Amino acid sequence: MKTNDTSRWERLFEAVHELSVLISTGPHREDQILERILRSSIFLLDARFAHLLLVEDDRIRRYVLSQDEPNREMLSVQVLPRTSNLVKWIQQEQADAILSPPEMFFEDEFPLGLESERGTPLSFPLRAGGRVHGVLMVFPRAGSYTAEDVKILNYLANQAAVVLEHTRLYHRLEIEATTDGLTGLYNYRYFMEALSREIKRAGRFSEPFAVVMVDVDNLKEYNDEHGHLAGSAALREMGQIMKADAREIDIIAKYGGDEFSWILPNTDGEGALTFTRRMLQKVAAHDFKNDSQRHLTISAGIALFPHDGDDPRTLLNRADDRLYAAKAAGRNQVKAPEFSISDPALFPKD
Repeated sequence: MKTNDTSRWERLFEAVHELSVLISTGPHREDQILERILRSSIFLLDARFAHLLLVEDDRIRRYVLSQDEPNREMLSVQVLPRTSNLVKWIQQEQADAILSPPEMFFEDEFPLGLESERGTPLSFPLRAGGRVHGVLMVFPRAGSYTAEDVKILNYLANQAAVVLEHTRLYHRLEIEATTDGLTGLYNYRYFMEALSREIKRAGRFSEPFAVVMVDVDNLKEYNDEHGHLAGSAALREMGQIMKADAREIDIIAKYGGDEFSWILPNTDGEGALTFTRRMLQKVAAHDFKNDSQRHLTISAGIALFPHDGDDPRTLLNRADDRLYAAKAAGRNQVKAPEFSISDPALFPKD
């Protein structure tokens, strides 16, 4: 049963306040925000199901919160194809209008999957920042809604859109602040912060980890011959090669200029050497544009925690010393504590 209108509006304002507190107290995952919006929708309108359809670059995500029994909620997330008709419906210009999706969406392009959800939902677009992010849909328990229901959901949808816009803006700025614009890898700032965190973590759990400094061989000559745009493209491709073969816990960063840097958590010298050897082989074998002679390679130096030091600067200096030893020894090599690889047969140029 619905509470009286006065207490329902009080609960609405409480829900909006909770959302505002979430974005004002620091970063939160988007799905936490969306779940809070759905839960408020179900409670305020005494509904059985609530949906959020969010438009992304190449897909539509649907969050569904269902309440089969009192105090029992189930959240599910589905990925829907980005069909033109569905996106067109979601992005309608009538920001304050009740959206009634054509039946075809439910039958063909928007399968709900639950017969109990059939019927026309009460729907409002989530519009903020000059665009529509998605649609909030609430399915009736009793089959119909009052004018008061419409006002409440409209207000909630408007506030939810603002919260979602702020959340996405924060994450966008966070990505820009920690990402190298050329390669899409982590940048120097993030790498240094991650290195300090990893030193503390590894020290606390008495675990080893490796720091690897990487420099591109012969990039200046390649730039001189083919131009800096070609050199930038080669750096992007190298970053993709490194990232594709790394673990989720590894930190692969663009250190600066033509240097990369890696943090390999819970990795000893043998593991770091194996990973670095594989990267050297893959880069040396890669077909960079206008580099049929395979001049573009990488050299690397490895430092180990705590063997080589227990602070960022010491570890980086040791890795950097070994990197330049590898380049001085002929390039396309890796130098590591107490062992090195210098067999050119491992890294064929032809």
